[in-house]
Amino acid sequence: MNDKTVIRGGIGVYYQSDTNNGNGQTGFSLQTGYLSGFTGGQFPSACFNDITGLTNNQCASGAPTGPYSLVNPFPKGLTTAAGPTAGALANVGQTYTQNILHYKIPRTYQYTVGIQRQLPGAIVLDVSYAGNNNRYNTTGSGFDISHVPDAAGIANQQLAMQDATFFTRQLANPFFGIPGIPTTSGIGSSSTRSADNLMNQGAYALWGGSSAGNTGWVDNDIAARIFRSDALQLSVQKRAGGDSSALGSMTFVLSYTFSKQMFWDCCISTGWQTNTGAVLKLGPDGTTGTLQTYPIKSPKDLFYWQPDSANKPQEIGFSGVWDLPVGKGRHFANSVHGAADKVISGWTIPWTVSYISGSFVGLPNAVNYCGDYTHYIDPVTGQPTGQTQDHWFNNNPKCYTSFPTNNIATFLPPRFSGNVENPASPQFNIALEKNTVIHERYRLQFRAESFNIANSPIRPGPGSTTFNNASFGLIPKVQNNFPRLVELAMKLYF
Repeated sequence: MNDKTVIRGGIGVYYQSDTNNGNGQTGFSLQTGYLSGFTGGQFPSACFNDITGLTNNQCASGAPTGPYSLVNPFPKGLTTAAGPTAGALANVGQTYTQNILHYKIPRTYQYTVGIQRQLPGAIVLDVSYAGNNNRYNTTGSGFDISHVPDAAGIANQQLAMQDATFFTRQLANPFFGIPGIPTTSGIGSSSTRSADNLMNQGAYALWGGSSAGNTGWVDNDIAARIFRSDALQLSVQKRAGGDSSALGSMTFVLSYTFSKQMFWDCCISTGWQTNTGAVLKLGPDGTTGTLQTYPIKSPKDLFYWQPDSANKPQEIGFSGVWDLPVGKGRHFANSVHGAADKVISGWTIPWTVSYISGSFVGLPNAVNYCGDYTHYIDPVTGQPTGQTQDHWFNNNPKCYTSFPTNNIATFLPPRFSGNVENPASPQFNIALEKNTVIHERYRLQFRAESFNIANSPIRPGPGSTTFNNASFGLIPKVQNNFPRLVELAMKLYF
């Protein structure tokens, strides 16, 4: 704009390779899992199995050596990848993922604009905005299109909340022994299956999976996830002194960044609800509940904005470089030469002091009777204790109880929204550097530096966010960052 003011800006688009999104090779790469049991977890498969019989104990006389033992862990052989010959039946009997036809390549838009102004007193002020917008990213779980959807699926979930065994109860497997379905893994491997494995709707049941989770026929690359980062950046740079000054030559930089990282992700309820959603309404004691349905107008209704797990909103830095005023060309001993020049000239002290706030702590996934997840109340005084290493958030277990078994749609956010962050501490690094010119071709650099010279510990986050865990809401008494580190180095440039 003029000789003291500059405006800068830029934008770029970066495309992500399709191979980075976990695309599978269905039909070309298969695994044969070990079948550990046929009795609902009561006995190992080497003792009771579908080959020797569910009433014939192979372990009664010692270590078993028959089917499913260490001697013969895969009595039915290994699953063979069919390749392209299976066509649409690729992976039949097993979990299946696919990439949707209207797949969009994930991309990142990066943009920045800023103004730099030279102020009186050799001060430079720089204020800028930097943004990052990642679009068409894939969801972490995809949409389970085999799950019984909408009201019928919600009704099953309600029954499972009332009966914890609704999904896990063992039923006769109608797919057992059907030609074309592998017997070594997946739905054809046992004469019984859990109820949730048999609840997948229509023909999708042939691909196994679980009605209690997103593991049936899954649309994998749902290009809908959005990540966004916005940052305000402020920098003030000041130069003082000079080569002939008694203070030496100094440069100071003070910087501050306020940023927010958010992502728009599925699912606010569950990935199989497309037209009908549900909200969990708890009973008076919190251990029971009812799923109340509501219409879903658009698939986007399942997505919601939430703070990213790596979000660290505040960053402050103060750094500088001090060229000592001693030696040739400096204020003191500026005419030194020979061996004395090699000893006293060329000394510099750089340093940095920084503080980066901690990322957000995960919210306890439990019912809170006290109505406050953040503040711990001392049971003796009845007053908040403030945030301490023993009460990083409200970790009074009497305030919490578990959600009903097999619940969905609690609508709890995944983490605290800025009022509870992981521990952070300022870090101070300093160095002493000596550069010695040897003739015109060589330069010898000696450097002594200390990282975290104040030995300020950064503690890890709470040991657990599960209320019945002994470390619930407690900050572990360990150091998460490097302790004080001193390093000596010498480098020859030529």
